[in-house]
Amino acid sequence: MKDLLKLAGIFLVVYFLFFRGNAVGKVEMSHSLKSEAAPARSVADGKRIRVILFTGTEWCSACVHLESSVLATPVWDEFAKREISFRKIDVPRDRSRLANADRLAIAKYGVRGYPTMVVTDASGKELSRHVGSGAPVENYKDWIRRHSRYYP
Repeated sequence: MKDLLKLAGIFLVVYFLFFRGNAVGKVEMSHSLKSEAAPARSVADGKRIRVILFTGTEWCSACVHLESSVLATPVWDEFAKREISFRKIDVPRDRSRLANADRLAIAKYGVRGYPTMVVTDASGKELSRHVGSGAPVENYKDWIRRHSRYYP
């Protein structure tokens, strides 16, 4: 019986890791490649979707990849300036250098892996998250934009 419970537990973990994707929440990131660029549009401050990125560019290779392939692009820069309220929390290798406010945010959102991008509603309640890197910038933009219905 113990072995059966262990096997069932392993199955559930494998199912959620490999078949459910790594987006958690109300809106999942598309797995199909978004090749057409959607131009950034101006959004009023109160309607900007709130996005928090928890990253570790000093020590996390996936974070470095996300930084170079998405965040450092002119497309993301324009999108972040015009459409979203973006906060980046870069966790240093030496966690004692982490600001207390950042430590509280990591605990509030239960961040366990890096990079983790969290989309929140206007009150700070988590709507969705995506853990990892690899998707092109247009996929991130599309995923974030699909949260606009939570900002009436």
